[in-house]
Amino acid sequence: MICVLAVGVSPAMGQVISEPDVPALLTHIILTKAADGLDIKLLFTFYSSYQAIELSSPNRIVINLNGVEDIAAPRLIEVNQSGVLKIRAGMYLKGIARVVLDLTDDMPSYRIAPIKDGLILSIRPRPGTAQAIEPRTGAKTDLKARTEARAKAQEKERQKAADGENPTVRRSPQGVARVLSQTSETGPSRKRNFLRIIASTDYFSPRQGVLKNVYRHGMNYGGEINVGVARFIEIWIGGHYFGKTVTDAATGNERKVRLVPLEAGIKLRLHKGVFNPYLGVGGGYFQYKERTSAATIREKRPGLVSQAGFFVKIARFIVIDFSTQYKYCPMETAAGKFDAGGFHFGLGLGVEF
Repeated sequence: MICVLAVGVSPAMGQVISEPDVPALLTHIILTKAADGLDIKLLFTFYSSYQAIELSSPNRIVINLNGVEDIAAPRLIEVNQSGVLKIRAGMYLKGIARVVLDLTDDMPSYRIAPIKDGLILSIRPRPGTAQAIEPRTGAKTDLKARTEARAKAQEKERQKAADGENPTVRRSPQGVARVLSQTSETGPSRKRNFLRIIASTDYFSPRQGVLKNVYRHGMNYGGEINVGVARFIEIWIGGHYFGKTVTDAATGNERKVRLVPLEAGIKLRLHKGVFNPYLGVGGGYFQYKERTSAATIREKRPGLVSQAGFFVKIARFIVIDFSTQYKYCPMETAAGKFDAGGFHFGLGLGVEF
């Protein structure tokens, strides 16, 4: 039954892409000294695009990183090399991180290029520009004076919201700040959907009727397929099997029962990470069969299914699922009326892509 259900949803699976369980972060700002300048790497778990802007009075290079939710890298790095005084990072707007390079003097030559998991900014000072601004001890040079003045101006600038102004309306003595470059979807792709497959076993405790009075309880086996349709919304389908044979104490005859519910529904995933709680509700088609020495009884009825639980990711793709289900399905057979549902307490093992 599960195979039939899996085939039925196979077109949707072709579109499924897993979603990462970590937020979109600027994780590292790495400085590497090059022979002729400085390389700065910006590394992310995800970003969708970037925009580089030049600002003047004082000179700065501003990089807006779209799709970034927060910053885990240091927010202030002293550089004093290749014309870069320091690097500042902060959240410009919700979903946009901003990295600002405060420059010591003229705008250097630079290039921005995408790399694996981020961007690299290559700074190359223009001919005649000092590579560093660390003067010799006791030497009050013009360069040092300019540097101190520039540092004071930068500190004032950092206290203001000027760097948070919209670059399309930010003006300098030379006019509107120049937008240099913009890319789209250059970072690691944010994955929107996912697929989770679980094989499970659970303890089935019937509520009433012949299932409870004759067969009492037992192990139930099955599986479930979950397909993400939104950030925290899943559609699930599944199937289970309960079968048991008992001996009638009065007659000595065997009685056998089989219960196979096929289920589907919608699930709310409350969190994404290592620990993932969820709630689900749906419907089922319950197929009941009981065979005794006197007759064989068959019945098929619709019912309701609810579930709550959580699963834990123990590796990149491996998950362990702990679930509780309550099912309700009124049956009416020759043996009388009873509820074919009950409580299920289960443990599952599966994969999530």
